Amino acid sequence: MRSESSHGMWMTAQHAGGQPTDMKTWWDQLCTMSPKYGYYPQGSKTILIVKERFEAKAKAIFGKSGIKISTRGERHMGAVVGSERFKDDYVSNKVEKWVQDIEQLSNIAKEEPQSALSSFTRATTSNIKWMCST
Repeated sequence: MRSESSHGMWMTAQHAGGQPTDMKTWWDQLCTMSPKYGYYPQGSKTILIVKERFEAKAKAIFGKSGIKISTRGERHMGAVVGSERFKDDYVSNKVEKWVQDIEQLSNIAKEEPQSALSSFTRATTSNIKWMCST
């Protein structure tokens, strides 16, 4: 969907771009048009990520819609969408968890090396690869 006042606005089931007023127009159109295609948008399951300078305006515009307004970001299908700081924090937390997992596996490897290797190759490396690909 596209509005006259927004340049480059685009939409999938999860995303929109533009100014808060343009996004409200887009949301209203989505809520009106999408049910005939079997899609029923729900504000309570929707997150609008905005820059801090647009937060108050977005809250005023979307106030009663049930849409969560975020200035930091959110996880989306294993990856993150949002500010650089949010992305950095997310990746740092993942790396800390992997370090803990590898430390645990190294302790297990002293008694059960094959089990530790299997867990590492099937679980830990898969998680790392997934994170790096998203």
